[in-house]
Parts: sequence; structure tokens; C-alpha cells
Amino acid sequence: DSVDMHVKAFLEACDNLGIKKPEHIEKKFRELVGMKFMEIVHDILKNYSDIELMKLRDERRKLLPKYIKEIKIIKPVYDKLLKLKRQGYPLALVTSSSKSFVDLIDKNVFPIYEIFDVVITSDDVSNGKPDPEPFLRAYYKLREKYGDPNNVYVVGDTDYDKIGAENAGFKFIYYKNFASEE
Repeated sequence: DSVDMHVKAFLEACDNLGIKKPEHIEKKFRELVGMKFMEIVHDILKNYSDIELMKLRDERRKLLPKYIKEIKIIKPVYDKLLKLKRQGYPLALVTSSSKSFVDLIDKNVFPIYEIFDVVITSDDVSNGKPDPEPFLRAYYKLREKYGDPNNVYVVGDTDYDKIGAENAGFKFIYYKNFASEE
């Protein structure tokens, strides 16, 4: 769970760059987590140019390592991933985060590349969630490695995951209660 880290880095980046934060910006940012960062800031900071928002993106990226300890490993999710991996299921991660962020997490928090056979980041696609593109890209990469699957399930925790997965034609499992094995 990296939401708190993203929120804190975003808010500090706004402060560092003198970006006036609209009322309820944190709540709105949290609601949009799951989309690409640039899509989020275009939505909530409408009065800023693309250049200013790219500077904000870059400033936030520089701050992410500072907040790395905000990331929480959700034990039931981690245990389930390890179990699926041991059972031989091909696993893909589809994230709205950048490759550099995924690498940071892999190095400091969670062994992403050991668990997932395929990792699709925002750098790998033109259109982020809720577009089906990232899910389809993960599917085709898994298919290259393992052949045509009988069943494909997407497990996600946001509406953006659900919309993208279903628009790609995949079965979706909504995983909202991270404390539960259900």
C-alpha cells in the first residue's frame, strides 16, 4: 500500500514549487490513485500548464525515496502472491507507477521482480488505467512466455482496475479488504 507515500510526496512537491493547492486536494488525489500521475494532476490542477505539471511530476519523483517507509506490505496479499507463485500460476503486475518507482520498491520494500513474471508500468503504455491497454499488454507478454491461457483473472483494488480489466475482456475480482484472505 503506497498511497500515503504518494500523497505526502505530491503535497510536498506542490509546496516546494509554490503550487496553490485547491481545497480538498488530498481527498481528490486519493480518489484518483490508480490513474497515471499526469492524468490525476491534469484533473485536480486545471489552471497549470503541462510544463508546470511535468515539473511537479519530476519534483514528486525526487521525493519518493524520502517517503519509502510509508509503504505498508499487506501481509495477506503478500502471502497469497507467494502461494500463487509456488503453485506455478503466471503472475503479472499492472501498475500506474513508473518503472523507476517499481525499481525503487523492488530494491527497498518488496521483491516485485521475483514474484511477478511480467511487470507493466506507466512507462510501457500510451494509455493508463482505466484504459484496457495496460491489461492487454500484460496478457500478451504472459502469453508469449506461457502460451494461451485457459482463464485470465485480474485482481484489483480500484474502479480503474475494474473498468480497464473488464474492457479488456477479463474476469475481475475486486479486492478491497486487504486485511482479509477472502
